[in-house]
Amino acid sequence: MSRISMINRADGSTFNGPRIFNRNKDAFPLLDFKELSICLQTMEFTASEELISRPTSQYIRTLFEELVDIFMGLSVQSTEQLSHDLIKRNNEFNLNDMQQDDDNNNNNNNNNNDFDAKKDDTSQLIPLLILFRCSLAFLEKCGVHDFNIMDLKKPESQRIRRILSAVINFARFREERMKDCEPIAQVCEDYSEEVRKSEAEIVQVQNDIDQLASQVNEDQLGQRKSTLAQLNNYNSRLESELKKLQWSQEQLQLEHARYREQKYGLAEQIEDRLYLLQEEALRVEKFKKFTMVNPSELQAILDDLKGNLEDAELQLRTGDNTLQNRSKTIRAIKLAEDELKNILTIVQNIVDDLGHLEEEGSELDRQAEQRDREKAAIEEIENLIRLTERQLSNLDEKILNTNKQASEKRAEAEHRLQKLEDEYARLTDERGVRERRMDQNRVTIQELEEDINKMTGVFDREKRNIEAAVAKLNAHIRTYLSDMNSLQ
Repeated sequence: MSRISMINRADGSTFNGPRIFNRNKDAFPLLDFKELSICLQTMEFTASEELISRPTSQYIRTLFEELVDIFMGLSVQSTEQLSHDLIKRNNEFNLNDMQQDDDNNNNNNNNNNDFDAKKDDTSQLIPLLILFRCSLAFLEKCGVHDFNIMDLKKPESQRIRRILSAVINFARFREERMKDCEPIAQVCEDYSEEVRKSEAEIVQVQNDIDQLASQVNEDQLGQRKSTLAQLNNYNSRLESELKKLQWSQEQLQLEHARYREQKYGLAEQIEDRLYLLQEEALRVEKFKKFTMVNPSELQAILDDLKGNLEDAELQLRTGDNTLQNRSKTIRAIKLAEDELKNILTIVQNIVDDLGHLEEEGSELDRQAEQRDREKAAIEEIENLIRLTERQLSNLDEKILNTNKQASEKRAEAEHRLQKLEDEYARLTDERGVRERRMDQNRVTIQELEEDINKMTGVFDREKRNIEAAVAKLNAHIRTYLSDMNSLQ
């Protein structure tokens, strides 16, 4: 079980009495110290009632580091690494400034070029500032908009109580909504992982650029008497490194473009799900009419459909009997046709004999008249056969149509019967559940859209602010420390 799921309660009650709502316009209830301690302990935090009611700076910093690690995915190790990188870049910047100043003074006092990072009074404050900015971004999501760095340096019990109440209520709300949004949350997590990888690559590229710049400065200071060939080789290496950096930049741009496309695709998926929700709502309204049908009327409809099915089956059996009778007639006609063909053969033989026997003319005339009569009879029989074949063809078409209609009516009746029975049972059981689920999904999707937009804006804004703040940090940090010392 996760830490968050341990604090979720279905009835919304507290552990020791009713909740006390904050009178300041906060959207969350204010919890007492005992309930805060129990909730945090169920989330596997070290949080006794004494530590919360009398907080210390070290305890609050440790607690907020764990909260940022759980809810924002920013571990203590990554924070320390980021602080180390910022301090390293700041020290290199100061070292370059000092070297340039020494060059302008004809390289006097060369021992002052070494910058001692241990004596830098800003190295202890950068991790605190990073923790403060991360905590501020998280608490704004929880509904706390007045969090400041003094809450970490000199925490007050009532302010910590209010802040932790916001965190606990945010965790409860998140746990209640997380089950319906796990697929979208997984997609967002994948996108965030890609963004973190891109940021790590950007930092690596920036470090490579700084390293190359420092190498250029060292080469300019220590190897001013290099030959032209060495300079050309060095320039070629720099060009190859620059090409690699350009290729890395292009890859990062492509990754960023893919991230934007995936974000737009996610927005389109949300729109599609909204459309599906509307379609489901229309279907629910349509099926509500079936729930209003009287059971007796529904039974009458089913009896009528069964009667129609029996009539169709009776018609099908009658058509089968007619088809069998027609088949017998066709076989008899075919036998007569064979006999007539044999007669025609005999007549042809007689005609040949009459050509050779002129003395039998009278007999030939009589047989000729008989042949004419037989030809007429054959033509009549052929006409009768063609008429019978057309009738049989029409009967076959009627039989096929009858079979097809009977099958369609039978299938339609069975389908309608099964569908009505299934829909009646399902709608009776799931009507209320579907309506509540639709309302929850609609609210959840709207909240996720807002969170995605806010997280994207906060991410871009934080990135720009950190980059600008690092450049100005060395100039303003000593003034800030003097103010802090005066407050202490």
